[in-house]
Amino acid sequence: MSILSGNDLFNVIKKSPMHISTLGMSNIGKSYLSQRLQLEHGFERFECDKLIETALAPELEKNGYKGIDGVAAWMGQPYDPNYAERSARYLQLEKEVMLEVFTKLKTLDKPAVVDTTGSVIYTGSDVTKTLQELTRVVYLKADFAHVNELFEKYLKEPKPVIWADSYSPREGETNIASLSRCYRNLLQFRAQKYHELAELTLEFAEHRSPKFKLKRLFSESA
Repeated sequence: MSILSGNDLFNVIKKSPMHISTLGMSNIGKSYLSQRLQLEHGFERFECDKLIETALAPELEKNGYKGIDGVAAWMGQPYDPNYAERSARYLQLEKEVMLEVFTKLKTLDKPAVVDTTGSVIYTGSDVTKTLQELTRVVYLKADFAHVNELFEKYLKEPKPVIWADSYSPREGETNIASLSRCYRNLLQFRAQKYHELAELTLEFAEHRSPKFKLKRLFSESA
């Protein structure tokens, strides 16, 4: 689709609803862009983090947790004893949430944006293929030059993270040291998977620029 000027583009989108999904690591800006589409152009917004949190609410409350920080605390880190079981539970709920979102997208008469979690790539090909069919998948790249800053933000603003095979501690290594080293592996693995899934990839400097225009989400693939 070529870029139209101003509100002309969004008027066309509203008449023939086009759905967008945002893809990338936690804290990369997916929610910010999806909120802009919702507030500035009336897109229906599906916040997958929040939907999973709602589905988990009974289990969270039972353990004294609430909110997305509570989900992260409930899941824990990959070296915690309950992590394997709870991360599997989280993924199960994420897949169920995505299937519910797809059902709604198929009958929605207005454009929508799906704010995915960073772990959507682990939900299976049935989910990711349907995401590609129903939405324009936009990948927001991270900046590998600032991987240490990203890791520090992950520690300060915890989000539930599926590590899968990207976590491989070494003998004698502290938990934080292994997390720090493996975080780079996680970024690299996910970057490749996100790129394969996306129709449009936005470089870090572009999507983080204060001059970024939402119409770029509907431009020709790049």
